[in-house]
Amino acid sequence: DQSNKQSIKPSIMDVLMLDPEKPLGYPSVLEDVLEVEGQRLSCVGFNADGTILAAGTVEGNLLIFDFETRGLSKNCGKLHEAPITSVSVDEGSKWVLTSCNAEDKRVVVYDLEAGRTAGAIELEEPCTFSRIHPDGSCFLATYQ
Repeated sequence: DQSNKQSIKPSIMDVLMLDPEKPLGYPSVLEDVLEVEGQRLSCVGFNADGTILAAGTVEGNLLIFDFETRGLSKNCGKLHEAPITSVSVDEGSKWVLTSCNAEDKRVVVYDLEAGRTAGAIELEEPCTFSRIHPDGSCFLATYQ
């Protein structure tokens, strides 16, 4: 009777032990390294179609990369007085949200089309996590 038999899925370790050459369905090779002189990246976030990569830096700057060419398309400048620890891009690639988990308690919204900060909100405590809604209408921020 087949109905009483359970399907057993192999773990990643089982697959590696069975066939170490078999692809696992995720990247396993480092293709490229994004570097900007004088900047140390602290966090990154892709837009919905993966063409734009927003990067926060230890210096508090926001950098925008064209991911297809792997080139820096915009240095948005210093948005925070501490390392950016969270960055996200809305689905339409108009807004980028940044935040810090440090003495800079602000959550900043950057307008990619206008090329400027659209606004900032200071939280009661340092932000531990933030994400912009896919349609750009609101954001979520958590703090301690």
